[in-house]
Amino acid sequence: MDAGIDFDQDGYGNLVRLKSEIDFLPDSTKIKILPSLIRALDREWLIDQQNYALVSGSEWQIHHFELHHEDQYILVDGRISRDPEATLKIIFANLNLDILNALSTEKFTGILNGEVTARGLYKIHTYRIISP
Repeated sequence: MDAGIDFDQDGYGNLVRLKSEIDFLPDSTKIKILPSLIRALDREWLIDQQNYALVSGSEWQIHHFELHHEDQYILVDGRISRDPEATLKIIFANLNLDILNALSTEKFTGILNGEVTARGLYKIHTYRIISP
């Protein structure tokens, strides 16, 4: 099945023309983002075509979901699972922080390179902030 989502943000020039392919398999659902147009924060972003996600119940396997603009990218890869050992990685490479200037009155500069690894995303945590 092919599916699409189109939206525009009035007054900002941000827009999405997202196209996807959804396959219903015997034990899971496979979702692949097809070539799409994403204009956000004054830049056009592309989605790498190696991407796909497999969904089976509450289990997600995300393969090479990379959003990039020129040499900047954000990559999501891994699993969201009830298995506490399953990991999801988010990698930031050459991400110019000036994109945040479109969202803030503060001025940001610099390049972000880093990796976040997450586990146990289905655990519910409650935090309480105590102020003096």
